[in-house]
Amino acid sequence: MLQPCSHDVAASLAARSGSPVSARGLAALCIWLAACGSDPTPAPTDTADAQDAEEDVATGCPLPGTSAIEGAAVQSEDMHFNVGGAKIKGSIAVPTTCQNASPCPLVVVVADRDASPVPQWIPHAKALAQSTGTAVLVFNLPGTGLGGHASTGSNDYGGESHLAAVKEAMRLTAEKPYIDKKRSGFLTVGWGLVPVSAAISKFTLSSLSFVHFLIDVEGPSDRCAATQAPADPARSIGPDDGPGATESACNFGSIGSHAAAYPPASGDKPASILCAPGAWPITETGKDCTDNTWWVPREPARSLAATAVQVRYQRVQFVNSRAPSHHAARVMIKQVAASKSRFFALNDMPPCQPSLDDATCESLLAQCQRCWVEGTFGNGMSPAPYAGGALEEVTIAELFADVLPRFVRRMVNPAESPNCR
Repeated sequence: MLQPCSHDVAASLAARSGSPVSARGLAALCIWLAACGSDPTPAPTDTADAQDAEEDVATGCPLPGTSAIEGAAVQSEDMHFNVGGAKIKGSIAVPTTCQNASPCPLVVVVADRDASPVPQWIPHAKALAQSTGTAVLVFNLPGTGLGGHASTGSNDYGGESHLAAVKEAMRLTAEKPYIDKKRSGFLTVGWGLVPVSAAISKFTLSSLSFVHFLIDVEGPSDRCAATQAPADPARSIGPDDGPGATESACNFGSIGSHAAAYPPASGDKPASILCAPGAWPITETGKDCTDNTWWVPREPARSLAATAVQVRYQRVQFVNSRAPSHHAARVMIKQVAASKSRFFALNDMPPCQPSLDDATCESLLAQCQRCWVEGTFGNGMSPAPYAGGALEEVTIAELFADVLPRFVRRMVNPAESPNCR
């Protein structure tokens, strides 16, 4: 039988982390720590088969399983958009329960920089649609995609061409009669956050005013997070940071120091280098971190801090990521807090609160409560050069089938995860 936590437990964790927590934050921690009594096993949350939970060898704690559930059959349909002279190739997965008389939410997926969602992600879109009862659209941004599936137009790396495609894909698809427009939103993976955050900021008071949520899977917060790479002097990455890696550009200070966020080499882990001439996207664009004109519109932490932004925001961050720390995730939460968002959360940490620090997260893990996502499906997406051999890869198929369903359900059902401010 689970025992309720006292405020003393949460306060103790806050004290160990050295970070003050508000009374509301303490209450949220107590709710989150409902399993801190005699039974160290947390209650399962939105997991398909909690009885088959595996144990983490390192901690002895149960590993969360898939959040997939069996839903209605799904049909897919090709969708093409003409945006500013570019022909955008897309595909939408629609459950048979999505009808004019009973419309369903829309999830518009914007992929990472090296993906071709059409056709590669179509099966994954169908899996997510079936498990969540939502219509799921995938498409290739202008100038991206494989072979005959490529969208035409210019790949401007999250610039105006990509903003226009993101806006129109959402706007036009949301007009379909089987879509519940007011419960629709975006799901981004990696670099996909860049054009989506900029489009939300730019069009939130006009053509995208109806957008309800944004689920962000490990997107870059700023130019430093976008360009960080393992040291490799042979490729002009290191031994020092490139020009423009300043404290303000990298959001150092209140969230963490340079050494904590992007540490030097240690053991078999390479140094994390920022803004190097040999790092992507500098190698593709020639735009280094001193070019504010190019970078400012492409920094999601800046875009989503706009006071007009009011989407519900969910950040998904694995134990092991492509970066050496969880700095970018914490930056995103801090910046979204400056907007009018009524719900923002980092994984399952208490919503509408500052993200918990590493010391607190380690204390929580001793009680089988996880700050960072991991489960029977794995603990991070490849590449993860700083994982030190601990990466258990989460594939795109597993991301859509096992990890994301419960976060989508959280975003499209505010009655179950209500606004917190």
